[in-house]
Amino acid sequence: MGGEMWYLSDRDDERPMPRMETWRNRILRQYAESGGNGCLIWWLPPMDGGAFYATSEAAEIIAQHEGFFRLRQRCDAKVQVTGLDPRNWMAFEKDGETLVMLLSFRAEPVTATVALGGEQQTVEVEGYGVRVVVM
Repeated sequence: MGGEMWYLSDRDDERPMPRMETWRNRILRQYAESGGNGCLIWWLPPMDGGAFYATSEAAEIIAQHEGFFRLRQRCDAKVQVTGLDPRNWMAFEKDGETLVMLLSFRAEPVTATVALGGEQQTVEVEGYGVRVVVM
């Protein structure tokens, strides 16, 4: 199981804290990479309300689609996605349906095309957003 580290420096010459949306997306990506087993979060003490809120957003998305994420049901090889880096999308299948989770780490909206078999959908993912497509 992978994890993410919240970083917050007390010195102004260090990296700034991550954007809340980026933090949410990093947790979702790690959760998917773990095969639905979870995501370890290191360094909780400096996390602020925004970090906890973004973590709760990730948990909400996971809970809404939990049936797809369980039991290592990844099926990326069956899906083609254009417009996003391959690290930033993942596909899961359950009961004949396929869920594709699209993650944007860019400030501007991204247009992505998702193709599965003969079906194709073009969707917009807002800046730093998450878009879930079920086909």
